[in-house]
Amino acid sequence: MSARSTDGRRNLIPIWRYTGRTPLTAEHAGQPDGAAPNRHFIALATAEARWRASSSVATAADLISCACSAGTPASARASAIWLAGTGVPLPQPLTDAVAWIIRGASARNSGWSAPGDAKSFGLNEAKSMVRLSRHRLRQSPRDVAGWMDRSLAHCVLGEPGKARNAMSVALGLAPNHRVVLRTLARLLVHLGSADEAHMLIRRHPRTASDPWLMSAEISLSQILDKPSLHTVRGRRFVADNQAFPGFVSELAAAVASTEKKCGSARAFAKTL
Repeated sequence: MSARSTDGRRNLIPIWRYTGRTPLTAEHAGQPDGAAPNRHFIALATAEARWRASSSVATAADLISCACSAGTPASARASAIWLAGTGVPLPQPLTDAVAWIIRGASARNSGWSAPGDAKSFGLNEAKSMVRLSRHRLRQSPRDVAGWMDRSLAHCVLGEPGKARNAMSVALGLAPNHRVVLRTLARLLVHLGSADEAHMLIRRHPRTASDPWLMSAEISLSQILDKPSLHTVRGRRFVADNQAFPGFVSELAAAVASTEKKCGSARAFAKTL
């Protein structure tokens, strides 16, 4: 999740992918709550037992969600195959997840197209996404993921106005969702509006307590060469939540890069 700023350095800001191929990580879960670090696997075991006891669309979808959250999507392959065979209409994000798991649930996208035709593949995919999103959003106009995918497709096609409009709808539907906020920030940086992205994240009331938004604010401050409001708070958050590395890894990297840039080797070492 990095991007280059104008000085050529790499800064940690969110990578932007279509939702159907975005790995479900701790960013898509709730906040650390003091529970045991293996809580995802406890939920996965419970979901698997429920599905085996009573196979249904609901229990299969729950198992797939738990498996992805635990980082073991292949463990839900049987339920994904079963769900695909029911013929029941499913929400597009779930359909994409089922297809991804059946294909092998590889987190690598390099095999989707050959290097020689990567550009044409991306453009054709974006055009297809715009066409599909018209039907998808007509049926489900409050589908946040659909608006985010449409925004990315317009961005790939060089249509910044349409990309911003689509993301504005997504933000209006989910104004406090960290993934939406971080994705919009990524779009604004791409469009050369890093200042606007920084103010969006910096002013949001959730940023002071959310490790993913704190990380974004710190990294955007680096891009703009401005002091961050959350470096000290972020360092403290990392120290207090070391039992949850999946939640604080990006924040730790953002704080560490800030300390290194400022020449504070001792603080940099402590962050790592």
